[in-house]
Amino acid sequence: MADAAQLLDDTFVERTGSDGDVALYGADARPAWSFFLPSGGVLTAIALRAAHAEAGSEWRPLSSTTLFHEAVPEGPLDLRVHVLRRGNVTVQTRTELGPSGESPHMEVLTTFVKARSGPSLVAREFPSELPGPTEAPAYWKGPPDLPFFQQLEARLAFGRRFWDRDWEAGPSRCARWFRYRQPPHRDGRLALAAIPPLVDTMPAAVFEALGSEHPRLFAPSLDLTIHYLADTSREWILCQARGVWAEDGYASAEIELWDQDRTLLAYGTQTMMLRRFRR
Repeated sequence: MADAAQLLDDTFVERTGSDGDVALYGADARPAWSFFLPSGGVLTAIALRAAHAEAGSEWRPLSSTTLFHEAVPEGPLDLRVHVLRRGNVTVQTRTELGPSGESPHMEVLTTFVKARSGPSLVAREFPSELPGPTEAPAYWKGPPDLPFFQQLEARLAFGRRFWDRDWEAGPSRCARWFRYRQPPHRDGRLALAAIPPLVDTMPAAVFEALGSEHPRLFAPSLDLTIHYLADTSREWILCQARGVWAEDGYASAEIELWDQDRTLLAYGTQTMMLRRFRR
């Protein structure tokens, strides 16, 4: 397998100027992070980094919602960051992203916050019945075909390998431990840019409910919402996804990201199109 890519290098953004109150940035959609086209989660991470640069390092992202208007190809990108609100405790931005010289193909709304006093609550429970990353079997039986997954180590905690044969439909749930082959760390902590690509792995949960006899599908994103809840110094991240609904060629799913210390790092939701897989 080729050397792994470094996510922080491949989501780097550079401020190139301004257009009135709009900040202009440039970046690149690198082939190392493609499924069939660049990962929507990685593109969201690029937009998040540009928005964070405009908000300021003293702010942390609390949530983002991405709307995908058109597929984004590999290559140079233009970003436009609009600061919608700059208050005492929140900054809210809209970031438009598209191929260089073209109109935006997606946009990301992000809310940044500063710490305030208030109650502490985690209403979700860590799935303690699942094996940890050292006990769970390797997810891939050989080098994965898709470049995106070549950048990750993966272990199967719950569900099936959807490309295998002769397994029956089951719960619409999939849980996998992921670790970046080149850990994207900042100051000993997993960088925030590492979260959106892992959140954007929900479709496997929908496939679990179909069984191996169903025609192979892939699931382009319509939108992607992420709540950024905590950070971590750990490398292995448990991504537990559930399919919520599917009808008329569309589906909805949700996901939780946990670290090995049972800390809930992020929560995400997504709607997607379901399309036949053809090669």
